[in-house]
Amino acid sequence: MTYQEKKVWVSLVACFLLLIMYAVYFVNKIKVKGQAIFEDGAYWARTLLIVLGIFIVCMVVIQIIAHILMAITVETKKVIYSNAREKEDVMEIDDYFEEEDEMDRLIDWKAGTVSQWVMGIGFVLSLVILACNISIGIVLNVCFCSFIVSTFAENIVQLRLYKRGVYHG
Repeated sequence: MTYQEKKVWVSLVACFLLLIMYAVYFVNKIKVKGQAIFEDGAYWARTLLIVLGIFIVCMVVIQIIAHILMAITVETKKVIYSNAREKEDVMEIDDYFEEEDEMDRLIDWKAGTVSQWVMGIGFVLSLVILACNISIGIVLNVCFCSFIVSTFAENIVQLRLYKRGVYHG
């Protein structure tokens, strides 16, 4: 598995775990306060802003830790393979963290496009829900979930494109 694929998997798992934690919080709030909590738009706005900040900080920290662990793993493999007779084994390990190339940029672009579509559809869905005069708490949560689902979609598209390859067109 390449470095890019590992990076995407770490992001996918971290996003999933953070979403599970938010879902547990969400369900507990409904159990404690009941359906009336959805009418308090200011409460949900504050809560979602805090959760969004926590999501961003956690994702950055998790990505940094994962990158450090992958670098340590590569260095360990370098030491193990340093006694290798063929230089090609060591060169493959050195190329592990190669810079982003055209394929990586194309994959990021295509995955970003899918992510933007998912986010846009979620936003329009939240506007439709608001137009149907459903409580603002539900609208804010649908909008928030569309951001999270768009991140999942982006990561899944990236994984798929890294596995099967990407073509222009």
